[in-house]
Amino acid sequence: MNTVVPLDDFEAARMVADVLKRVPSEAQQRVLRWAQEKAAAGDAGANSKNPGAAARHELSDLLQDPAFVQRHGVVNRMLDILSAAHRLKPALFDKVLSIQGRNRTYFAKSEAEITSSGKSTQPRNIPGTGYWIMTNSPTSQKREMLGQVLRLLGFSPAAIKDAVAAIVE
Repeated sequence: MNTVVPLDDFEAARMVADVLKRVPSEAQQRVLRWAQEKAAAGDAGANSKNPGAAARHELSDLLQDPAFVQRHGVVNRMLDILSAAHRLKPALFDKVLSIQGRNRTYFAKSEAEITSSGKSTQPRNIPGTGYWIMTNSPTSQKREMLGQVLRLLGFSPAAIKDAVAAIVE
């Protein structure tokens, strides 16, 4: 039997995801729950103040949800996180409108505002909100925009770090 050894954690995670695609949904959820519990137990061991507690933050529930973990596409994951940020801090969300590019509108209250700021902007509605985001940008820029939003809204450094890390191709 040939054993493939992953070169890094990302490749290992991709291999696990490929295997999980071939098992029933219920089994996928059990495996993901188990992995989350093990990861949380590992985080808890690193917490010297409270060794029994897992490291948690405002976005933990979303980022550890099996439906989010299985979510495909950088844009879809980013939209999910932005939607959760809006649910958690709706009164502050208007601040995202200040995040703009040199020539393009990144966030707006309408699709037309983003479309009129450039070609191929690919605006998408942030689910559950009256806000839109330009999605035609490199993944690195999407990560930066998401980080800016979360910092502007006052999320914890741990939430920002984990959310930005969840934006992977």
